[in-house]
Parts: sequence; structure tokens; C-alpha cells
Amino acid sequence: MGLAGKIRRRALCAVAAMWVASGCATAPRQLTFVDLDQRGRSAGMETCQIEGELFTLATLAPARPHANVLRVYIEGDGLAWRTRRLLSAHPSPVNPTALNLMLADPILDKAYLARPCQYLQTDACHPRYWSTHPFSPEVISGMGRALDVLKAQGGYRRLELVGFSGGAAVAALLSARRGDVDSLTTVAGNLDTEAFCKLHGLTPLSASLNPADVAGALASIPQRHFVGKDDAVIPPAIYASFASHMAPCRAPAPVLVDDAAHQRGWLAQWPALLRSHGPEPCRLTAP
Repeated sequence: MGLAGKIRRRALCAVAAMWVASGCATAPRQLTFVDLDQRGRSAGMETCQIEGELFTLATLAPARPHANVLRVYIEGDGLAWRTRRLLSAHPSPVNPTALNLMLADPILDKAYLARPCQYLQTDACHPRYWSTHPFSPEVISGMGRALDVLKAQGGYRRLELVGFSGGAAVAALLSARRGDVDSLTTVAGNLDTEAFCKLHGLTPLSASLNPADVAGALASIPQRHFVGKDDAVIPPAIYASFASHMAPCRAPAPVLVDDAAHQRGWLAQWPALLRSHGPEPCRLTAP
């Protein structure tokens, strides 16, 4: 068996539930960088390619800054698998939830950050980065550098991070290692990859970092975590497991959203959710 075959077999269990969540028997067309550029231009935003040591990351950024804080939306896992047994050639999304939420956000100082190998592929785009290594140290470092570039380009001083699904894991891991994050918002977030794999009977993501392991470092950052009541992929138990790692600090209660599954029901409710639920601090429990 060749290397690609070995990777497919080893990675299948790790992301099978994500493929099932898409409900796709055959995958529809994945978006390209041209698609992203067109959507960005329609919204008056600038499309950028941020080159790093390994990956070139696709972003949308404001044409000009209006404040000192930039809200960055980090995309989910995209289409990692073409079928149950066949990895995609790249993980560009079909329906980019984080992008859609960012465009629906009424604020002006907002940006979009794609995950490695979405929309843009380099020689470093090995299938492990959308199978067994989606939250590996090199991925998180590359995403952190992209945040630095977005800040510098707009002259921003602070960040607010918003992550969808696997992008929530990235947002949490980045928040734990930075000192410039004012708030962390997650949507259907995979915030405890160990608990997620146990819940679905999947192979652990042993080559990736787990947000739950850095939950304590997030205690000082105001947070809000949206969980779909109909989400069978990331149910409330995943957030509960993540929150338990903040003890003795009591993490903010999750916002349980009606009529929302993993990839359905978020967009129409998003502006109202942002207005009605602000980030909350972690609170010390009584002795």
C-alpha cells in the first residue's frame, strides 16, 4: 500500500464524523480563491494571500481600518473528504460557514482567515493537515503569523477571534498563546478534541493540540460559545468537557441555539445572536 493509502486508512476514523455531518454522497464543487475574491470585493473588502514558512493563507480584510480592534473569523474544516474513504485533494469549503457569518456581521473592522490549504495550495499541503494534523503546532504557528500580518496591515492593536467548528479549536489555541485577544467566540466549536473522538468512537488526533489542554490559559479572556441544540456532531457535552478544564474558574455557560445543527441554522440568526449575547468572563467559584 502506498503512502497516500496509509494516510487515508489512518485518518479515516479521525474525521469520519465530520464527513457524515456534511451529508454528502458525492461532493459538490469546492470554492476557489477566485470565488473568495469575488465575494470579498462585493463586500468592499480586500483579498490577501499571506505567505508563511509552510502555508500561504487566504484572507479577506477591511479596505481601511475604522477602530483599533479587528474581529477575525476563522473557517471550519472545509471539505476534507470527497467520500467516506477518499480524502479531498484539498480542504477548500463548499459552504464556508465562517465566511458567511463574517459577511453577515454588521461591524466594519472584520476579517476572514481561511485554514491551511483552503483556496490556496502549496507544496506543503500534505493530506495530514486536513486529517490527522489539523491543529498541529506548525498549523497554529502559521495561523498566528497570519493574525500578526492582518493586525499590521490595518494598524490594529487588538483582536477578537471567532471560530467555527474546527476553526473554533484554532481560535482557542491561538487565544491561549497571545496577549492581544480581547474576546473569544466559538460557533459549533470542537473545543475538546479528545472528548469529541471518544464521543464518536474515533481515533484520537494525537498529532494535534487540544484546546481543552489550554483552557486554563483562557480563563482571563471574555468568551461566548454558541452550541446548536440540534447539533449531533458537536453537542453540548463537548463544551462541558472543555469548560471543566477551567476549574476552579467557572466558565461562561454555553448559548444553546434553537433550530441550529452543525452546518445549518446559523446565518439567519447570527446578527441577533451577536447583539443579544456578549462575551463573558470566567468567574471564580465560591470556596
